[in-house]
Amino acid sequence: MTRAERLGHHALLFLEKHRPKSTPIEPVVVDGFGSFEFSSAIEYSMVALPDLAAPPGSQIEIRSAEHPAYRRVWRRVPRVEVRLAVMPSKRVRTTRNPLFRVNRADLWLRHSGANHKRETIAISKRCASEVERCAVLGVYLSYQESFWEKKLDATPDSNLAS
Repeated sequence: MTRAERLGHHALLFLEKHRPKSTPIEPVVVDGFGSFEFSSAIEYSMVALPDLAAPPGSQIEIRSAEHPAYRRVWRRVPRVEVRLAVMPSKRVRTTRNPLFRVNRADLWLRHSGANHKRETIAISKRCASEVERCAVLGVYLSYQESFWEKKLDATPDSNLAS
C-alpha cells in the first residue's frame, strides 16, 4: 500500500467517524459529477445518499442541479423523506448560489488532478484511487480550509458545530 493509498483510507475513516448520525441542520447540496466511464453510476450513488445523510424516518432538503436522474431517484427512496430544490445550472457560480459549496469542491477537484480536467486523456488506473483522492479533498475542505483566503476564520465543519 502506497502512502497516498494509506492517506486516502485514513481520510475515508475520518469522514465516516465524523459523519453526523442525526438529521442534517443544513440542506444537502449535490451536483452531477459523473465520469465518462461511469455516467450511469450517478443514479446508483444518489440512491445511497439519503440513507448516508439522515436516519430512517427523517426529512432532509436536497439542493441539486437540473439533472433528470435526481427526480427519478429521490422519488423512490422509501426510508427518508426528501424535499428536492432544483437550481438552474445556468445560474452564476458565486457565493450567493445555493450550489456554491459543491461547485467549489468541483473546482478544487478539477484543479488538483489531471484526470478531472475537462477534455483530458489522463485517467486513473484504479477507481479506488479516485475515491481516496476525493476523500482527502473532503477532509481538507471540511476541516482544514478556511472560508476566506485573506482572513483565517472558521472551517465549514467548525461553523456547523457551533
